[in-house]
Amino acid sequence: MGKYTEADLRAVLKEISLLEENQALLGWDSLTGMPEDAAPFRAELLSYLAGKSFELQTEIGRAH
Repeated sequence: MGKYTEADLRAVLKEISLLEENQALLGWDSLTGMPEDAAPFRAELLSYLAGKSFELQTEIGRAH
């Protein structure tokens, strides 16, 4: 992606934070009230969010 400006970096960090907050919320819900039948979809969703977060984090590392 090239070099990030400060505004670009802040936007990416915000997106990473939003993804990780959603993962935490879904994880909490899995432990406290999620219907058992929802487990496979929840696992797929958590995997997707983790993958997107990882992509963004590694993209930042390659930008400099």
